[in-house]
Parts: sequence; C-alpha cells; structure tokens
Amino acid sequence: MSKSAEKDTPNLPEEEKPKKKLLPRWLSLPFLIVVAAVAVICFVREDNYMRSHDNDIEIARLKQEIKLNHDSAIYFNAKAAELQADREQIERIARQQYHMKRADEDIYITDIR
Repeated sequence: MSKSAEKDTPNLPEEEKPKKKLLPRWLSLPFLIVVAAVAVICFVREDNYMRSHDNDIEIARLKQEIKLNHDSAIYFNAKAAELQADREQIERIARQQYHMKRADEDIYITDIR
C-alpha cells in the first residue's frame, strides 16, 4: 500500500475497511484438511507408519532368530536320529549325564573343577 492509501484507510467507514483474514493466503481449508488426514494416517491410526516401521524391525529380528533356531533344530534332529539308531550311544549318554547304572555296578561321581 502506498502512504496515501494508508492515510485514507483509517478514515473509511467500517464496511469499507479491508477485513483481516482468519488464515494466511497460502493456508487454505482444503490444505489443512489434507495435512490433518496425513497426520491421522501416519501417526494416530492403529496401522500407522511408526508401528509399521517397528513391526518391520521386529520381523527382521524374528527371521534371524528363526534362522538360528533352524540350525539348532537340524543339529538336534541329527542327534535324535543317531540315538534311535545306536543303543550303545543311549546307554553312554544315560551313564554320563544322568548318572544311571546297571544293577551290578557302583558309581563314583567326582566333580573336579
């Protein structure tokens, strides 16, 4: 506005004075609605971006754990197959780990560390 327009404005009646807008020109109602919708989708809803990202991290961790457990499962399945095939192996494990004995034997357990 020019200086002459500024001087004229205070003298205008109330109906002719420029009205102050509630929102700036670049900030319109549809823009606010879109921003609010994006905020709700990203942060408020149950399936939001933050939880989705956390779930992706958890999935990656669980896949790694499954891979480790799969390797352990292969090892223990091989041991189980070995034990089913060899009765002497079962007897050896029973004697060493569970301190089992035959009826005519004595067992002496020593714990040397």
